[in-house]
Amino acid sequence: VEVVQINHFITYDIILPHGDTQENWLFDMHQLKRLRTALRLQRDLELNYAGIALVLELMNELEELRATKEIYLKHISS
Repeated sequence: VEVVQINHFITYDIILPHGDTQENWLFDMHQLKRLRTALRLQRDLELNYAGIALVLELMNELEELRATKEIYLKHISS
């Protein structure tokens, strides 16, 4: 992955580095997973950076809704 592409992903809040300067940036496993997904969306669906950010946000919301649904279903079945 090129530095310019990483900078675009950071600008659009697709990935968030730890560290104050570019030389000190570190990415945890969650951010690396998001980067891998973002690259796949860009390659396979030819999404631009704004589109990738939106899809990732919607994927996160869907995951949270599914988790909430599971909690709710466990609560009402007991």
